[in-house]
Amino acid sequence: MKAKKPLLIKRGNVTVKIYLGKHRVGRKTYPRYVLAYYADNVRIKRNFADLDKAKEEAALVAAKLANGEHEVLKLTATDRISYVQALEQLRPLNVPLHNLD
Repeated sequence: MKAKKPLLIKRGNVTVKIYLGKHRVGRKTYPRYVLAYYADNVRIKRNFADLDKAKEEAALVAAKLANGEHEVLKLTATDRISYVQALEQLRPLNVPLHNLD
């Protein structure tokens, strides 16, 4: 059986790939979407159960890589949630997070 080509998400000269795979739990098989990209010469792969979420994350990753924001991609999911919550709490005060001296 021939493998399907990955879905390509491009931003500038950066391409992030989403591969369709399968995840088996007991007797059931579920689709799995694997996001793959390179950051600092290391291949990163992340799994998603939802294609829309994989596409959204791929677009974010591609934009960050295209803008040279490699360090942002090293945040864990929990770190990213904390960051977004902090921004939301500071927004009504017009205080940027990066100027909290």
